[in-house]
Amino acid sequence: MILIVALFFGVYYLARFVSTANIQIKMDELGIKITWAKQFLLQKRSDFEIEWIDIKEFKIEPDRNWDKFKIISKYYDKFEILHNTDYDGKDDYSDFIKDFETKVKEINSVNIESNNINRAPNFYESTLGLLFAIFLIIILLVLTIVMIKSKYHISNIAAIIAVYFGALYYIFEVYNHRKNK
Repeated sequence: MILIVALFFGVYYLARFVSTANIQIKMDELGIKITWAKQFLLQKRSDFEIEWIDIKEFKIEPDRNWDKFKIISKYYDKFEILHNTDYDGKDDYSDFIKDFETKVKEINSVNIESNNINRAPNFYESTLGLLFAIFLIIILLVLTIVMIKSKYHISNIAAIIAVYFGALYYIFEVYNHRKNK
């Protein structure tokens, strides 16, 4: 049993070690400079810069374990950060996001409309996310009616509660993100 527990934690920390990198991001009037402080295991990426005029849109997608920040350029591929939410408060990712959005608003207010940087909606703000939330509301209502009208005893109430909490959490996230939009 001790070997299984040790193996579990060893694999967990090995995965963290292999899949973690640190970057330094500097923003100025010309653009963003990304410098790799610590790279992924067995990978060598070069530092690069993205000018503000080259940015077409950006996307901030929150999730339970990882927050995704993506910059989509007009001329080349995208730049994407997956931020582990375990580090919230231990790094300056949230400050970077606030500063980035502030800088984009400043640039958009100065530039002509053809060079505006757009914020792409995340899944909770998208039409598909809204449709899925409506579908979940309907399913929860039907499930509630079926449980009330059913003559049979519900044998696994914990599973039903888990379904309700998961669906309600998703519906709350859709509401919260669309409200702040």
